Amino acid sequence: MINKHKLFLGIFLLIIFSFWVIYFFNRDFFELKTLFIYLEIIQNYISNNFYISFLIFIFTYCFLIVCNFPAASVLSLIGGFLYGTWIGGIGIIIGGTIGAFVVFYFAKLLFHDYISKKLLHKYSFIKQYFKK
Repeated sequence: MINKHKLFLGIFLLIIFSFWVIYFFNRDFFELKTLFIYLEIIQNYISNNFYISFLIFIFTYCFLIVCNFPAASVLSLIGGFLYGTWIGGIGIIIGGTIGAFVVFYFAKLLFHDYISKKLLHKYSFIKQYFKK
C-alpha cells in the first residue's frame, strides 16, 4: 500500500516539475498581455461553456496552489475578472481549499512516519495533547 502511495507521489511530483519547466521556458505565455490578447476568445468560451470553463478554472487554481506557483494570486484576480466577484470568489475558495487539502495529504503521507519515529518520542506531550 505504501509503495502505491509513493509511486503516485513520484508521478505527481514529476507532473509538478514538468509544469515548472514548461513555465520557465514559456514565460511569455503566462503574462497578463496574453490574457488581454485572447480575452474575446476566452469570454466567448466562458459564455458558451460556463460550467466546463468554471471547472477548468477551479482545477487550474487548485493545481497552482499545489505547485506553489507564484501566479496563483494573479489567477485570483483573473477569476474575479472573468466570472464576476461572487462566482469567481466561490471558485477561488473551492480551488484553494482543495489545493490546500492535497498539500496537507501529501505532507502527511511523506512526513508522518518520520515525525512519529523521530520527534514524538522526544515530545510525547504532543501526542497526548491531540488525543484529548
